[in-house]
Amino acid sequence: MSTYLLDLCDSNILLGNGESCAEHAGIAVWTGREYRFGSAAWPLQKANPGLTLSRFWMQPSVEPLNPQIGDARHHADLIHTHLTQLGEESEKTVLVSVPGHYSDEQLSLLLGIIQATPLKAHRLVHRSAIQATFSGTGKRILHIELHLQQLLISEIHEVNGEYVVKRSTSIAGQGILPLRDRILYHVNKSFIEQTRYDALRSGKDEQVLSDQLTTRHLSSDDELLEFKCGSHLATLSITQLKQAFQPLIDAVARFNPEDAHCLIEDHGYGCKRFFPEHWRTTPVSQGSMLASLDQIVALSRDYDSYTLIDKFPTQSRVLNEEQAESVAAKTANCRLMGLRNHRAVDLLNWLALNAPNSSLHGDELRLSTSAPELITVNGRLVTQRQTLRAGDKLNINGAIMTVIELEE
Repeated sequence: MSTYLLDLCDSNILLGNGESCAEHAGIAVWTGREYRFGSAAWPLQKANPGLTLSRFWMQPSVEPLNPQIGDARHHADLIHTHLTQLGEESEKTVLVSVPGHYSDEQLSLLLGIIQATPLKAHRLVHRSAIQATFSGTGKRILHIELHLQQLLISEIHEVNGEYVVKRSTSIAGQGILPLRDRILYHVNKSFIEQTRYDALRSGKDEQVLSDQLTTRHLSSDDELLEFKCGSHLATLSITQLKQAFQPLIDAVARFNPEDAHCLIEDHGYGCKRFFPEHWRTTPVSQGSMLASLDQIVALSRDYDSYTLIDKFPTQSRVLNEEQAESVAAKTANCRLMGLRNHRAVDLLNWLALNAPNSSLHGDELRLSTSAPELITVNGRLVTQRQTLRAGDKLNINGAIMTVIELEE
C-alpha cells in the first residue's frame, strides 16, 4: 500500500499522493443537518457567521464547544468528521505533516483521532522541516505560513549538515480569514467612495464580495481590481490592496527576514509582491511537499509514528536539473496549444504566466520539485511529469485550460 501525505495546515487540509489528492480548508458550517467543510463551506460562512467554525484544527481539544454548534461535542469530533470525509472512509497509510504550534498534548490527541479513522499514521513530521529541506537554502530559513486564523513563522537553522527547526511562533489575527476581512473592508470603502453603496450592510452582499476574493483575482497583475455587488461596480488599486497586507508584513519584519531565506506559504494570496525587495523570498506550496513524498518517507524510515521529526539532512534537497533548459528548445518540440473561451491560446506562454516552475517538452509537462503551484490534469495532481493529450483539462491554482493539438 502506497503512503499518502496528510498535511494539517488548516488553510488547506490535504490528503494525497502522486496519483490522487483530496483537499479541504479547515472550516466548517453547520446547515442544520450536517457539517459542510472546505469549498462547500466557503459560500456559506459570511451569510452564516454564527454557524461557522474555523478554529478546530488550530486548537484541537476535547473541551465542550461553547456555544454549541451542531451535533459535535468538541473540536476533536469536528476533526474526526473532517478526516473521515477527506479520506472517503477508505484505509490509507499516511505520513502526517504538522505545523509547529501544536503542543505535545495536541499532537497526541491528533494521533488518537487519526487512529479512530480508517487512516493509519506512518510518520509524524514537522512541515517546516520538509519545506526548508526541499525548498530552502542558506544557514537560516524562515518558513512563513498563513493559516486560517493565524500567521505561523518557523525558524530553521543549518546545524552540522542538517536543517533543524529551532522555534515556531504563532501570531493571532494575521491569518487568511483576517486578511480577507481587511481586504473586504478596503473593497467596501471603495464602494462607498465610488458609488455611495455600503456593500457590507447585509450578510448576503458580504458573501457576494467574499466569493470574488479568489486567489487568482487577488494575485492578478492588473493595477485595478474590479468588484461587483448587484448593479454596483467598484475598483480597488494595488496600493489600496497593499494596506490590507501591511499588518502581515509588519509582523514578519519582527523576525529579521533580511537575514534569512524566506519561504512564503500563502496558498496563492500573492504576499511576495508586497514584501520588501531586499528580502530573499520564495513562494512554496503543498505541491512541493507532495512531489517529495517518496524522499520524505525514505528519510524518516528510522522513526516511528509517535516521534515528531523536526530535522532532515540538507543534502537531501533535490534540484530539478532540467529546469534550466532553454525556452527555444521547449518551443521547438511543442505541438500543443490551449483552448480558452473558444479561442486558441499559446500553451507555453500560458504556462509561463501561471506556472513559471513548469516546462513543456513535446507533450510532457514537467514540474520542478520546488514549484509553488498546485497543478491538476483531469482532476489528478501533477507532481513531476505528466503526458498531455488533446482534450485534457489543465488546472493551475484555479486557472483552467483545455489542451488541443496542432495539425501537421
